Amino acid sequence: MLDMFLQLIILLTACSLAMGITDLETQCNSIGGGLTHTYANGSCYVLHLQATKYFVAKASCYDILGYGGHLIHPKSSAEVNLSLSLMQTVSIENMWLGVEQPDWNSPDNAGWYYTTPMGDYSPATYLQWSGGEPNGGIGPNAENIAAFAFSRRSYIDYAPSQTIPYFCQYEESRKQLVTDLEQKCASVNSSLTHVYANGNCYIFHPQTAPYFVAKLSCNDFAGYDGHLAHLKSANDTNMAESLMRASTAGNNYTWIGVEQPDWNAANTVGWSYTTPTTESVLATYLPWLSGEPSGGTTENNAAFSVGNPTNYQDFPYSASFSYLCQYEPSSQRNVTALETSCNQLATPNKYYYAGTCFFESASAATYSAKKTACPPMAPYYASLAILDTAEKRILARNIGKKSLNAASSPVTNLAYWTGLEQQPACPNNACNEEPDKSWYWVDSAGYAHFADLSSQGWANTYFGTGTTTINNNIYNNDINNNNVNNNSNYNHDYNINYYTDYNTDYNIDYDNNYRNTEYNTDYNSDYNTYSNRDSL
Repeated sequence: MLDMFLQLIILLTACSLAMGITDLETQCNSIGGGLTHTYANGSCYVLHLQATKYFVAKASCYDILGYGGHLIHPKSSAEVNLSLSLMQTVSIENMWLGVEQPDWNSPDNAGWYYTTPMGDYSPATYLQWSGGEPNGGIGPNAENIAAFAFSRRSYIDYAPSQTIPYFCQYEESRKQLVTDLEQKCASVNSSLTHVYANGNCYIFHPQTAPYFVAKLSCNDFAGYDGHLAHLKSANDTNMAESLMRASTAGNNYTWIGVEQPDWNAANTVGWSYTTPTTESVLATYLPWLSGEPSGGTTENNAAFSVGNPTNYQDFPYSASFSYLCQYEPSSQRNVTALETSCNQLATPNKYYYAGTCFFESASAATYSAKKTACPPMAPYYASLAILDTAEKRILARNIGKKSLNAASSPVTNLAYWTGLEQQPACPNNACNEEPDKSWYWVDSAGYAHFADLSSQGWANTYFGTGTTTINNNIYNNDINNNNVNNNSNYNHDYNINYYTDYNTDYNIDYDNNYRNTEYNTDYNSDYNTYSNRDSL
């Protein structure tokens, strides 16, 4: 019998040689680590002897990058015989296949699929069951996974909690360009289950955190802007479920990047894919549990639940769950010294974005004191944050929410000093600048550039005295600023700072070139007594 198996391997290998040596075959032949492997019929097969639970094994086929590795999909008697021959070589009895029953409630002999860690499932076309198999019943811990039994020369069904060796397959037909992101994804800490799928890297964090802490915690590696995962198809939810079930933490819920930015919207309205800097893309795939969403103004964050089928449920931001991160190739950037230094800051409330390190300084002080008090980080100077884009304002709001959420406080009562300041040309409003003229973004060196208030997100009620709610991201509509006494002196406790990579250009753009911008026309017409200010 063994001679027949060896002849089969030789025959299959000879066919591949006749077609020329491929990159996959070359890599397959060079696999080390004492792993049993062979290349045959357009695939590389690698046998891992370490006894492993099924879902961990499913996420562990990383011997060769660029080929979408998965547990073996036997589709012919030749592949079954090849598997048996390799098992005999290393004397093992059972091993995992990439064949499972995703619907736990299916009859024993129905609904078996070839599955991958990327979430693409297809009906299994070759099922060599042993007599009396499958017989594992229903439920998440039932025997709904296929394993190869050497002594029976056929399949048996096993519970996913069983620990046995596993057999990986890499196919020529799945060849793709190996990217920097795939390489980084494969090198992630082994304690985190992860998968590279559809050009993205997904990493499951089993530790629990409230929503806004999780939202700013996708920083597994530098050079990419991570965010909570945007699951946009059944394949994506299949992938997410597999990663969750591979974790030893046993969490049933995980935070994803789907939330309702407008807390006053109707239950089913306005659910969006969000990141630390964006929140306007409406979600296109929302597999809600029956009766969900139902949380009104208090449950505006979606969590993904392992179930049958998997689904979304809405929860308050204070709930503490594991979280699933996503990294996309479109966010790749060169890693700068500033990004490295930013990630090493002691404060947990920091974020590197668009060449700038934003961080919270949580100490009470007046605006005048804070304006020049941001701690330097040589060779960069620090200033109160210049939040001159919508993305930066959203980020500032999320940094504040993370700070409060981590302290188990409501995320509705924090405001920050920023570098937005009114610099009136004339005393006593002689130039008619109140309430909405002569506002500038000012850094600690005194360089100022015009702030277009129409795009800064101020609430209609911003200007005036008394209690004021400031809208959309400079001070978000969730962040209340009380006791506004005048336009440039707010009494609150925190400031948000930033370091920038662009010190030289910043000085040129906002000083020497300022007089050549279109703001001069408006500036001269509106503030003709202010045209020679030294700070410009």
